[in-house]
Amino acid sequence: MNHIFVDFEMNPIAKKNKEARQIVRSEIIQIGAVKLDESYTQVDKYCSFVKPELNTIQLNITNITGITNGDVENAPLLAQALEDFLQWIGETPCRMYAWSDSDKKQ
Repeated sequence: MNHIFVDFEMNPIAKKNKEARQIVRSEIIQIGAVKLDESYTQVDKYCSFVKPELNTIQLNITNITGITNGDVENAPLLAQALEDFLQWIGETPCRMYAWSDSDKKQ
């Protein structure tokens, strides 16, 4: 069994998007993960920017993460990024771990 540790970077959803904000307050702008084997040895890593659909990258988020609007300009949208991430995970059974509580909630 593999172990996948996932870490999302997120950006606030603009307040004008009230319907989306009822579901979640932020959208994923980067997916990062490491894959460990059954011995907890790192066997791979994954990183992909995600193009936000509900807001531009806020300055405070750039200050925290280093991610800019230019970084995500040509990135895949969330649906495609998640498909790519699932392909990277592969068919081997795995256990997923969230880096933080906010990642887990997202």
